[in-house]
Amino acid sequence: MAPNDTPQARPSLRERKKQRTLEELAAAAARLFAEQGFEATTLEEVVAAAEVSKRTFFRYYGSKEAVALAPEGQLWERYVAEVAERPLGGTVLDSLRSALLDTVTRMPLGWEERFYACRRLAAHSPTPALRDHTVVASFHVQAELTGILERRLGTSSEADVRLRLLGEFALSAWRCGAKEWVMGREPGQTGRPAMDATPDPLDAGTAARVRGGRERLLRRVDEAFAAIPASLALSAD
Repeated sequence: MAPNDTPQARPSLRERKKQRTLEELAAAAARLFAEQGFEATTLEEVVAAAEVSKRTFFRYYGSKEAVALAPEGQLWERYVAEVAERPLGGTVLDSLRSALLDTVTRMPLGWEERFYACRRLAAHSPTPALRDHTVVASFHVQAELTGILERRLGTSSEADVRLRLLGEFALSAWRCGAKEWVMGREPGQTGRPAMDATPDPLDAGTAARVRGGRERLLRRVDEAFAAIPASLALSAD
C-alpha cells in the first residue's frame, strides 16, 4: 500500500492557511527538538522559529508536548473521523482495523518519517512528559471511539463493556505494531535487533526507511491485530 494520491475537493484558503501554520509549527519544533533536545528547547524558541506569536501557537497546539507529537495527533484526528464516517461491516474490530490501516495509508507523504522521529524523541526523553502525553491522548481517542460506536450501534458502553474494550484493542494493536516497527523487530524476534544496537541515523527519514518505511509499519500493525484472538485464548495450562 502507498499513500493515497486520489484527488479530493480543494480546501478553502482559510483551511490551507491553518494547515500551513500547523505544519510550520510542527516542523520548527521538530528541528529544534532534534538539535537541542525537548527539555532544553523553550516554547519561545519554537514560536520564534516558526515566526508566529504564542497566542497563535495555542490556537493550534495545547502544549509543547502536543507539537512534539504532532504526527501522532494528526493520525488520531484522521482515524477518529474515518471511523465516524465509514460504513461498519463484518465484525466491529475488523472495521476498526481496516479504518486504522486505511488512515495510515492515506497519511501525507513523509508522515512515517515524522512519526518515527517523534516516537524516538519520546522514547529517549529523560522526563516522562512526552510519554505521559501519549498515554493521555490515547485515553481521549479511546473515549471518542467508544462514543462513535455507541451512536453507530445504538447501545451504551455502560450496558455493554465490549464497546470500550474494542477501542482498547484497536489502540493496543497500534501501540504494539508501531513499537515493533520503531525498534526494527521482525515477527517472533526477541531481544533487541541488530539494526537497533547502533544509534539511529541523524536523519529520521533514513532511519524510517531502514526499518522498511510505511509498508512495514502497516504490516506490523496488521499482525498485531491478527494476534488479538490468540492472545485472548492464551492459557497458562
